[in-house]
Amino acid sequence: MVAIDHANPVLIIGEPSDEIAEAWRDFSSLAIVWLTLNALILLVLYAVLGRLLDPLAHLSRGMLSLEEGRYATRLALPKVKELGVLTERFNTLASALGTARDENSRLYRQLISVQEEERREIANELHDEAGPCLFGITANASSIQMLANQRPDGRTAEITRRVGEILSITERLKLMNRALLKKLRPGPLGKVKLSALLDELIAGFQRRHSDAHIMVNFGALADSYGEAIDLALYRCIQEGITNAIRHGKASNLSVDLLEESAIRRNGSRRKPDKLSLTLSDDGKGIAPSTAKGFGLTAMTERVRSLGGSCVIESARSRGTTIHVEIPVKAEREKKAREPEWVGAL
Repeated sequence: MVAIDHANPVLIIGEPSDEIAEAWRDFSSLAIVWLTLNALILLVLYAVLGRLLDPLAHLSRGMLSLEEGRYATRLALPKVKELGVLTERFNTLASALGTARDENSRLYRQLISVQEEERREIANELHDEAGPCLFGITANASSIQMLANQRPDGRTAEITRRVGEILSITERLKLMNRALLKKLRPGPLGKVKLSALLDELIAGFQRRHSDAHIMVNFGALADSYGEAIDLALYRCIQEGITNAIRHGKASNLSVDLLEESAIRRNGSRRKPDKLSLTLSDDGKGIAPSTAKGFGLTAMTERVRSLGGSCVIESARSRGTTIHVEIPVKAEREKKAREPEWVGAL
């Protein structure tokens, strides 16, 4: 701006840089104040929302644990009183589910015990009654053959042929009887090593299904882990191979049974914590919409009754894989059922 005085002229010139610098200083001060206020507001919101949402995050993790079957999960009561009731309901639900699972496991163990006892009685009946009867049929047929050979008669050849048919049918019945005995009750269970018992089972499948190739990998196993665990492993392998060959039409199968144990801090291994069984095949697989049959359901419940887990992975035309884990020690199984607290809320 220029002011003109005819007597004493004065020239005033404005400096834009000074105006800009002053405006920038004002803007910077306001921006700092604005950013500081925003940061404080965000911190307050983070603290408030964190206090409200953190219990919900713990609740979400707890629900995931229940979904995975860990019913021993418990949530600590939150500081927010409004969520305390929800947390108490969750803990009550988890406790009820755990109690129901334990009760179901106990009932299923009793069911298995009764079932195995019935199988044992049927096997004894087949061994003590059917076996001697078949032997008697064989002995009498052989006696008839001897008598027919001692009497020259035109019907001797016909009698010999009929006796041969009787002996052939009797031999087939003997083989069926032996197969039923092994299916009903592994005879040497508890008397021979577990690995030898399972080898015999798999060898029997291999003989009956020569077109299927079964690969076996047994780690360093103990002679026995108790009748319940030994029998569970025997039944799982029996059911898994039967389903793979009969329903999956598998050509190649693999059976892996290993001990698993945690490693101590000094690098040494502890006694085995669990047994890991994996059955896999290259069969047709199981369609996702297909419900589990009685055999797979019984196998899963048998494993769960021992505190273990059974996971079946399958897809159409991609084969089936069954993962079974069974804890070795009852103490660890009991400890696993104790409440597991998921963080403090």
